[in-house]
Amino acid sequence: MKQMWLFVLTFGLMSGFVHADEASTMTKLGALLNSKEMQSRIVAILNAEEKKYTPTCKAVEVIKPDNITVFEEPQWRKEVLTDGTWVVRFAIKACETTGMRSILFRKQDAGVEMISMVPGTTITDPALQIDVARSFFMSAVREFPECKTPFIRETILNDPPNTAEGTWEEIWMADLCGKRVGQLIKFVPTEDGTAFGLQLVE
Repeated sequence: MKQMWLFVLTFGLMSGFVHADEASTMTKLGALLNSKEMQSRIVAILNAEEKKYTPTCKAVEVIKPDNITVFEEPQWRKEVLTDGTWVVRFAIKACETTGMRSILFRKQDAGVEMISMVPGTTITDPALQIDVARSFFMSAVREFPECKTPFIRETILNDPPNTAEGTWEEIWMADLCGKRVGQLIKFVPTEDGTAFGLQLVE
């Protein structure tokens, strides 16, 4: 029997819009994500991505969806999704390991595109994640030039923002060919976006 997932809706810090009807958005997104096709795609992506983190585990169990964070408000025409970008974070169990895994959902002409995001509890938006990961790996390459396949293993929201314009800190952990490296990252919202600085965690 298909599991019914219950979601909590939040809106991204840098989303830049005022949502008109939060309850309606939640109901429609919940129905979309609970469809048989969408649940099947979600589990397939989580299983594929988990091979990096727990390669010996053959299947992922979705314990529960943690929340939906909306970055571009979904638009609907006659109950059909026409636009929108959001990230869903899932609490998962992979054999004896538990963690948080996130998937980006983005409406495209051909349907809903789904992309794995970095794991953990980061509150960075999709574009900022790419920038941070790029900076992280550029600094790591100088220390571990022989590693060609680094990846982010975990993120932790270390010091959350007090307001939508507030600064916050996160710890990002990377796997550099078997070597664990951590960076403390401070984020500072600006008029042009979000600035960040990295500091190696000893």
